[in-house]
This record gives sequence, structure tokens and C-alpha cells, in this order.
Amino acid sequence: AGLAHGYQTLVDDTEATYQMNVPFTPGHDRGLRFDDPRLGIAWPLPVSVISDKDRAWPLLPAAVPSGAATR
Repeated sequence: AGLAHGYQTLVDDTEATYQMNVPFTPGHDRGLRFDDPRLGIAWPLPVSVISDKDRAWPLLPAAVPSGAATR
């Protein structure tokens, strides 16, 4: 729970499903940009299909806010 996830299918016409531990509640979701340079994700293939919603997530801030826990 509370962990970000991302996936990329490597072949055309793939269907993916996943489960959640609580029912989805519109307006309470959060996300990360697939292409955020601070994440440094090396996707196996160029990203060719992505929803407008997922493309619109903001980039991570350049600095961790004061008082935030870090690991």
C-alpha cells in the first residue's frame, strides 16, 4: 500500500490488470511522471502510448521539503 508502481508492456496488444487493497476513489489518486529525470527510469522501449492523465503528473520537486523524512 502507498507504493508507486509502473510497468511497460514489451509486445503489442497486451492487456494488464492489477489489484488494489481498497476500492478506487476518484480524486484521491496520486502519480509520478514516467519521464521524470529525478527518477532515472530506463524504460526498455521508448514510451509510445500513455494516458493524458499519466502524462500530466507534475515532476518531482528539485529539493526535499524541510522536515521531510528521507532514506
